[in-house]
Amino acid sequence: SGGTEADIFRIMFASQSTFAAHDTITDFNQGEGDKLDLSVARGSPGYYDGGPLVFMGQLGTGFTGALGDQFIGPVTPDGVLQASDIGSGFSQIWWKELNGHTYLYGDTNGNFELDG
Repeated sequence: SGGTEADIFRIMFASQSTFAAHDTITDFNQGEGDKLDLSVARGSPGYYDGGPLVFMGQLGTGFTGALGDQFIGPVTPDGVLQASDIGSGFSQIWWKELNGHTYLYGDTNGNFELDG
């Protein structure tokens, strides 16, 4: 929690936010100027280090948040599945609203699958 006014929530160590023990931000408010800072989340030992972070958008309706789910985006209006493979050297970031909460998922090993 950050409280009132503009807050910066930094995502840093991979070991601090796992599938079994994830980080929770309880009062994020964009209108107050709150921000997520992923800039230090890569490049040093113990940090996420999968190359540049690429925000891919919202995950499709088939994604439930269960281990093994595939990181696949929604179908576009013309019926084309949103591409997930943008090449090697990137860490892809997705979001999904489940049960009234918004989750941020990162594919840091490039297998397009929710790992533990």
